[in-house]
Amino acid sequence: MVKVGIAGAETLLGRELRDLLNDRPNVEIVPLDKSPLVLYAGRDVDEPKPDPEATVIDLTGTLPNGVLRAPTAEPERYLAPESPTISIAHPAAILLAMFFRRVAAVAPVRQAVVNVFEPASQRGKAGLEELQQQTIALLNLRPLEQTVFDEQVAFNMLPRWGQDSAVKLGDVQARIEREFSALHGPLEGLSMRLIQAPVFHGYVVSAWVGFEADADPEALAKPFREVRSTDVAPPMNSGVAGESGMILDAIVPDGRRAAWFWIVADNLRLTAENALLAAAQTIELAARPVQ
Repeated sequence: MVKVGIAGAETLLGRELRDLLNDRPNVEIVPLDKSPLVLYAGRDVDEPKPDPEATVIDLTGTLPNGVLRAPTAEPERYLAPESPTISIAHPAAILLAMFFRRVAAVAPVRQAVVNVFEPASQRGKAGLEELQQQTIALLNLRPLEQTVFDEQVAFNMLPRWGQDSAVKLGDVQARIEREFSALHGPLEGLSMRLIQAPVFHGYVVSAWVGFEADADPEALAKPFREVRSTDVAPPMNSGVAGESGMILDAIVPDGRRAAWFWIVADNLRLTAENALLAAAQTIELAARPVQ
């Protein structure tokens, strides 16, 4: 039986972890101070402190000195890190690394322009509640709560948050770009923009990709788990909740050497599944005898 502790068990990420772990009969969720492996999804004030000797897998990207991991997007076999802290990459960085790695395996990428639409749930329960409150307040002509975003997110698309927001959208974009490069390697000709969308959950990516040579849409679709056809409903962020990986709409050619892609993914599920994969690899490596 594998013993695992969850810090921030009542956060959105913590609940996602619990949902996934409940389906695993060989895992027991135990108090933090009794677990050799801690999944860090935030901090609850009434939680005990983790064992200082425990391996910590950080899903928030906020703990210092973590080794960056994203098993679903990493190109090479993982080796045990020297640091006891593993930092799971930002879900948008994971999504983009997965996408471009599979596309480039079919046709070398010459240039790409990517718009990433940020959901409120990426700011945790506080972000969800603020979007909900703003939506209700606007419909009832009441003042808006703006504690998290310092701007009206409801019914708006935003290129940045307000000056008094605790986190800046530009800093989030910089983290995505930095971690994407670490996972995928630098991609010359990539231009990305992060946009706050008035949606509760799930990433949407609109990507234009130009190729070095002619690219066939059917060939481009082959590396992906699912590409929707034009005779079914398009993939939507609200419909991808609880789904693993990514879902693409029908690939739209833009001339012979370029195509448009519409991609959706569950941001919480993507982060949680990569954390559990990293945890499984960590446990496996720790159990191996020293050579």
